[in-house]
Amino acid sequence: MDWCRRLTTAALTPIASLQDTFAAAYAAWAKEQPPSSVHRALIRASLAPQPHWFGPEVERLGFSEKGPWRVTAANAEYKLCPSYPPLLVVPASIGDDNLEAVARFRAMRRIPAVVWRHRGSGAVIARSSQPEVGWFGARSSEDERMLAAFVSACNADRPHPHKVRGTLRNLYQFYDCLVV
Repeated sequence: MDWCRRLTTAALTPIASLQDTFAAAYAAWAKEQPPSSVHRALIRASLAPQPHWFGPEVERLGFSEKGPWRVTAANAEYKLCPSYPPLLVVPASIGDDNLEAVARFRAMRRIPAVVWRHRGSGAVIARSSQPEVGWFGARSSEDERMLAAFVSACNADRPHPHKVRGTLRNLYQFYDCLVV
């Protein structure tokens, strides 16, 4: 109940400094808890160096180094898109120079990039923002080429049809790749 009251109060009170945030109050409180407390363990874990998660996640999703997908470091310094991570999964047929052209055509420079892959079907979900077509229906050949590359990569990365069961096989008749 005490934390519920603190959260409610914090949500209604303007924040004057970083020390006024709920996170700061929670961290100070957690440091005072016994060493075996889960709250104290959370504080210790947040201060520990974080292992790099991207490589194992790419491997878990079943992407290989030699295939229709690749990992690019085109956003390593957040110049391509400041709200995207430094590493992105994109179709291997699209070079880093094309990513810059696609970013210029997309709102907030958010290019299509893979965020999830179904290991059974090979279908991917890619996040992006809307293309900036404007009032006159502007087009970008680089952007259209990238979307076509997503479809080609999904088609090339499909598993053997016997491995797909049930309704997924039926979905193949309608969808090649899901790009969001």
